[in-house]
Amino acid sequence: FFDFINSKHPNVRFTMECEKNDELPFLDCLVTRRENNFEVSVYRKNTFSGLGMSFFSYCQFRFKLNCIKTMRSRAYKIYSNFIFLHLEF
Repeated sequence: FFDFINSKHPNVRFTMECEKNDELPFLDCLVTRRENNFEVSVYRKNTFSGLGMSFFSYCQFRFKLNCIKTMRSRAYKIYSNFIFLHLEF
């Protein structure tokens, strides 16, 4: 199947990841399989440093505020469980 869909255009390549330890990274989410349901949390690569925009940087205040709002909104939308959300903050 992959050979067929990858042969349609030379610049587009499809790949597939298999789950490891009942976890599968998908986009910015980490989908974990537990018993009969799925739990979703934020996926971070090994290279994630945790650094964001410094509040003391030379940047307009609205950009700093929107950076915080975006991270908070992303966390509320991605997490499937408030326990994971609590561990994040």
